[in-house]
Amino acid sequence: MAIEFVGLVILILAALVSGPIALVLVLTLFGRIQKLEHAIQQQTPRPQPAQGSEPVPSKPQPTGPASSPFGPTRPAAQAAPPVSVRPKLRLAQAGLEQKIGTTAALIAGVMTVIVGVGFFLKYIYENAWFGPIARVCIIAVGGLTAMVIGEITRRRDYEIVAKGTTAMGFALLYAAVFSASRVYMLIETNTAFVLAMAITAGAMGYAVLLNEVVIALLSMLGGYLSPFVISTGQNLAMPLFSYLLALAVGAMGCALFRRWRAVNWVTMVGTYVLFTGWFEKFYTPAQMAIALSWLGVFGGLFLLVPVVYGLMRRAAARAEEVGLVAANSVAVFYYLWRILYAEHSQAQALAAALVGGVHLALAAAVQLRCREDRRLIAALGVLGTAFLTAAIPLYFVALNPTLLSWTVEAAALTYIGIRYRSRWTKAMGCLVSAVAAAGLFYHLPLHPDPEFRFLFNPPFGTWLFVAAGALVCHFLWRMMAEAQDNEGRLASQVYYIAAVLLAALGCALEWAAYCDFYIEGFHEWHSAFLQGMMVLLTGVVLVLLARPPAPKGELVRAMGVFAAVGGAAFVVLAMKDVHIRAFVMFFNGPFGIAALYVAAMMIGTYRVRKDAQGNPRWKRVPAVMGMLGLLLVWVVLSQEVYSYWACRDAYAGPVDNWWFFAQMSISVAWALYAAALVVGGFVCHARAVRYLSLLIFAVLLGKIFLKDTVTLQIEYRIAAFLTTGLILVGVSFVYQYLRKKHFFDDESAG
Repeated sequence: MAIEFVGLVILILAALVSGPIALVLVLTLFGRIQKLEHAIQQQTPRPQPAQGSEPVPSKPQPTGPASSPFGPTRPAAQAAPPVSVRPKLRLAQAGLEQKIGTTAALIAGVMTVIVGVGFFLKYIYENAWFGPIARVCIIAVGGLTAMVIGEITRRRDYEIVAKGTTAMGFALLYAAVFSASRVYMLIETNTAFVLAMAITAGAMGYAVLLNEVVIALLSMLGGYLSPFVISTGQNLAMPLFSYLLALAVGAMGCALFRRWRAVNWVTMVGTYVLFTGWFEKFYTPAQMAIALSWLGVFGGLFLLVPVVYGLMRRAAARAEEVGLVAANSVAVFYYLWRILYAEHSQAQALAAALVGGVHLALAAAVQLRCREDRRLIAALGVLGTAFLTAAIPLYFVALNPTLLSWTVEAAALTYIGIRYRSRWTKAMGCLVSAVAAAGLFYHLPLHPDPEFRFLFNPPFGTWLFVAAGALVCHFLWRMMAEAQDNEGRLASQVYYIAAVLLAALGCALEWAAYCDFYIEGFHEWHSAFLQGMMVLLTGVVLVLLARPPAPKGELVRAMGVFAAVGGAAFVVLAMKDVHIRAFVMFFNGPFGIAALYVAAMMIGTYRVRKDAQGNPRWKRVPAVMGMLGLLLVWVVLSQEVYSYWACRDAYAGPVDNWWFFAQMSISVAWALYAAALVVGGFVCHARAVRYLSLLIFAVLLGKIFLKDTVTLQIEYRIAAFLTTGLILVGVSFVYQYLRKKHFFDDESAG
């Protein structure tokens, strides 16, 4: 048995060393092949000119310094021998082949040896070969042997194979320490941690000293691969995480001196992959403290690893490093969610807020060290704000505190972004404002409870608070110095429009809830709701078009015009259904509300005309709005007259021939309104208004001759015809009088 044991040990050592020796031989062979090809190329004859062609005389080369008008020139270098096309092709093919045979074969060989050693150790563990000490010693001896071979080959200028074998040696040492601590329990955790730190320091120091990323990368790959292949299925969280910490600290030390992106990514991915493997297999709520503690350690390390080099040397971060920071943040938040959300949502909120604060603090540090690193500052600011924003709804179970907190956060971010001219902070303020506004729509209807206090209730207060937050952001953009540029004016208008629309929608929902809870009967509810909406639209048009409340800018002006036109259409539709009982014509609530809306529309028209002076794109908009307002009066006037007689017949008792009275009254109202427009058009020198009056007269005449003569009784026809005819005669007289006074000539000249 002793002889067999010794023979087996020798066999294992030979297996461990054979891989590096084979790689050395392969690289040596390729080096000799390259030298042989180079010698063949040197002996390749120069191509001779074809027969029948004159040889090209070679230019004589000077043997000494030549003179020129600008002084002596340098001696000309000897011409290099020409190289034919075929040897060049062979060189390219040989170079590709050498790359595959050296670098690719090296990496594959190193990884294969490491995996093979791991499976061999697992096999002898399962079959009880040798003792634990012998197994660990075999791995350690193999690692030291590989390191010695790597150093020897490096001194003999076989750099590629030296990197691979050295990295393989460090990886085998990792495997030896990990198996001694985690698998066989030969050494304590603290001792294993110290040894792993020593190996990591040696590997990283060796790689940094020689500036060899391959050694660091392969060492890390081997280090992270060892726990996979040696695992025995036991739950040993502390030894595993301590081992991962040693590797991560090594990458951290490496990042202080070298900017090796591959090492950073391998370290982070390897750590989280092993953490995930443990979490999915062994995690229970009883191990929450261990999981959270190590998650914080790893999250903090991998937040610093990508940025520590830039912080030390005031250098801007690369895109890969920013991506590493973002990936680490996503991983941390994912595991916080998995561990805490189900039963500890408030604890998760506090943890998320802490992580967000760390990101913002690091962003401030980067801002102080390297102000030009805007990409990393923006990424850290966005991630920190995202963590803080996510923490709010996790902490507050109710809707209202969450939206209130988001609103305050948006205002704070807007102020900080404008004050310190941080574009990303301003963008995050806009994003948080949008999230707060969207959160209002998440819990609709506004009042699911059967009872509520009108206006004085938390849901409606939340709507007004979010709208007020948008208004605060508007004033920050509008009043602060930086808001005088195009960006500031646009943001000011957007926030103002958002504040107005949110407040209006909240008021509409509150009024609808009031009508639902306190007004009985469909017709009463419908009438009250429509009247409230007309009042609300009146206020919206005023606050969007009246200045100084509304800011300058085409966006707010366009939104105000759109609201005015849409509101006019709504008033026309609403006036058909607002009267549900008998009323006094022109002296009632619905008609007064409609008149207020018309007045608001005319005020808005005046403001648009005044604000848009000198802007050719807005030249005709005030005139169109004014004409729409006058048309609205015409339609509302007609509806009021008709509804008066209809409601009188329906609610105050039957009225004989009420329809005929309605038609006659409409004709008289049209005639009077057209006459008023004529007078107003002359007084204000508004030709378009006079044309509108003539159009109304034309429609009135058509109605009288085509409809009233057929449907009205004789006495009503007489009244309609006489009234209209007298008014038209008066209008004609006014036109004749003003023509004699040269009114139209002066108006054309003006």
